[in-house]
Amino acid sequence: MMRGPSYAPPAVPIASSLWQIVLYVVAVAAEDANKGVQMKVAIPVTQGALSSHFGHCEVFAVFQIEDGKIVKEEMVDPPIHEPGSHPKFLHEIGVSVVISGGMGMKAQELMHQNGIEVIIGVCPLPLRDIVEMYLQNKLESGENRCEH
Repeated sequence: MMRGPSYAPPAVPIASSLWQIVLYVVAVAAEDANKGVQMKVAIPVTQGALSSHFGHCEVFAVFQIEDGKIVKEEMVDPPIHEPGSHPKFLHEIGVSVVISGGMGMKAQELMHQNGIEVIIGVCPLPLRDIVEMYLQNKLESGENRCEH
């Protein structure tokens, strides 16, 4: 659907046909707007499961998303835990969303400063299920499970 001023097709038959082609191209372009969209979602992991404390995770599960589907999953070792190191690292590897059981306020603030969406208070489920639920807008967040 076109936005802005409304347009009426011209009265000339050939122009009207061209107008229909233009409207079709605009509609197809709008449908394809999300195709090729790529993003990375990171989940802090401890003992193979969603970590309740972002900063103390053993590894990050990083999911590459294309066209709304998981196309790659890898485990990435985090840097040594120092204030601000994890948000900076995730930004550097192209993560745009972090899903965690819990996260301190400073880490959340640094994530937002780096343009990373933060979802906390997520229940521990299989990691891939968490990402699938996020992609389907069905992921529910709850209380932050981090104590600081």
